[in-house]
Amino acid sequence: MGRKHGNYSGPVANYEEDEGREIPWPYPYKYCIVLADKCDTDTLSALEGPLVEASARVSCSICDFLPHYLESIIRALGYDAKANPFSDTDIIEAPFAVKAGLGELGRSGLLVSPWGAQLRLLEVFTNMPLVPDMPIDFGLQEFCKVCKKCAENCPSQAISMDDEPSEVITTVKSIRWLQDEKKCLARRLAYGCAKCQSVCPWSKPDTLMHEIGRMIGQNPALASFLVKVDDFFYNRFPEGHSAADYAPWR
Repeated sequence: MGRKHGNYSGPVANYEEDEGREIPWPYPYKYCIVLADKCDTDTLSALEGPLVEASARVSCSICDFLPHYLESIIRALGYDAKANPFSDTDIIEAPFAVKAGLGELGRSGLLVSPWGAQLRLLEVFTNMPLVPDMPIDFGLQEFCKVCKKCAENCPSQAISMDDEPSEVITTVKSIRWLQDEKKCLARRLAYGCAKCQSVCPWSKPDTLMHEIGRMIGQNPALASFLVKVDDFFYNRFPEGHSAADYAPWR
């Protein structure tokens, strides 16, 4: 990746931008370390409302510390590093996570790992010598072609219902479905929404039964079967619990 860096002097009226020069982005770092923090499954199962919003706020606040810790460790080893916490994100994170091998891009546009879509992504940029990981393929996009559960449950209808993805992300050599980000953001800001994360069949507790389901889901020929199993146990259109009904201390 690259960007232009221009310069100017004098009043704004006399602003002149040079042609710039190609520099690495984010300068001067060569590597991006991607971290993923799994959110609480129970609270996000509320799907929408104050409980989801509270859970997201708490998770984001905790996650902000993690990249700074790693930055400090790398700097202590004598290398330069810059933390990119969740609350200060000015990059599109999912392609970095895909290239780092943390998961694949799902129909929802989110990074989906073999353990679900309830992830907060964080990064640390560094020039410390590293051996990059490779992207993984656990059959998610083939699964998404037949599932469509996130799109059918999206209250803002922001997720594509197309059978095939229609956009190529050249940086990670991946394909994705288009989303209406404005509709999604408007719903999240107004209500607090995590439906696409929670209803995803991959977003289940890490139990033996669900581990077997994940193994089944990696076979495209069995994807339809796993979707039906998920619908049977968790409903095609699940209803989230309310904040008033949720009291883990009882």
